[in-house]
Amino acid sequence: MNELIKKILKNKKIPERSSHGGEIYNFNKEIIDNIVDFSININVLANSMLVYNDFKNSFKLIGHYPDSSSNDLINSLIIYLSKISSQTISKENIVVGSGAMDIISTFFDLVINPDDEVIITEPTFSEYRWCIERNSGKIIEVLRKPENNFRINPKTILDLLTEKTQVVVICNPNNPNGLLEDKNDMIQLIQQLNEKNILLFLDSSFIDFTDDDGFYEHEIHNYPNLFICRNFTKFFGIPGLRVGYAVSSPDIIRYFKKYQKPWSVNCVGQTFADFLLKIPNFKETTLQYYKNEYKFFKEKLSIINGLKIYPSNTNFILINTEETGLTAKKIKDLLLLRNILIRDCSNYIGLNEYYIRISIQKHSENLYFLKEFSEIITNFSR
Repeated sequence: MNELIKKILKNKKIPERSSHGGEIYNFNKEIIDNIVDFSININVLANSMLVYNDFKNSFKLIGHYPDSSSNDLINSLIIYLSKISSQTISKENIVVGSGAMDIISTFFDLVINPDDEVIITEPTFSEYRWCIERNSGKIIEVLRKPENNFRINPKTILDLLTEKTQVVVICNPNNPNGLLEDKNDMIQLIQQLNEKNILLFLDSSFIDFTDDDGFYEHEIHNYPNLFICRNFTKFFGIPGLRVGYAVSSPDIIRYFKKYQKPWSVNCVGQTFADFLLKIPNFKETTLQYYKNEYKFFKEKLSIINGLKIYPSNTNFILINTEETGLTAKKIKDLLLLRNILIRDCSNYIGLNEYYIRISIQKHSENLYFLKEFSEIITNFSR
């Protein structure tokens, strides 16, 4: 390391980054064009709703700065949230950002000081760790147990609280297992953290796929320590446009906006997101599709010997393959030979080399996957 770099990085914490699903860009173009990607947990119905003619006017705005406050989108979010929450959500309760990652990063940049403690329930989304370590926060791990289907245990979390605890992070439904937390457990946790003036960062990136959508937005009026992160990546299917938002108390949102970089969401992203919120019956159609396809998918998986299939409320399923003797890497490599990409979950903290995640795709693609996957397990397992 030369002297200039040493000077630049003198007081900087540079944490390692983790790998994710959907990162297909390291493959050659021929593979990318033919691959069926089961590693990404994005709504397969969303792209069929995107019609260029509906958005051509948004491209005329590219020569102008986007609305730094995303006012039109926030107004549409208020209407959308009012349909699913029994409490009124106002403009003061919402902030829009460049995807969930921008919301997560800005939140931890704002609230974490060196040596602040943050409790994370693992296995879960890896980028919380990156944001906390970048701000020199101290991570306290709580392992979700497979015998409890990776649900949280509120008592275990509460027993770890100290005077240095600044935030508890919960992803609900959790990634990579997709299961909703018990509402009573969550309210108990939120309430007791609130009494101790400890923030709860609730990542609700997959909540749109569930019947609990809107439940926690209802609680922000009761618990000012609750900060809810949501996005348009998963359910609404526009990961490339990077649109996310947060719902919380007016005080937290006000300071968040002051800390956030300006023009965080471009005009095209704002327009697409606004349109998606207004598509008639989009939510109902999606929920029904995944309810039916999840039932079909799980039934077919259950007849394949050697698999431990964990319950999910979302569009993806976590599977343990240890009884087959095949590691996640081996299965991933074998499926890639058949133009199928899955998520190897061995890099999640708390999971070993036998965990894979499968995201539900179009029915024809699901049939193809189930056929090829079943053949691999049958032919290569011990």
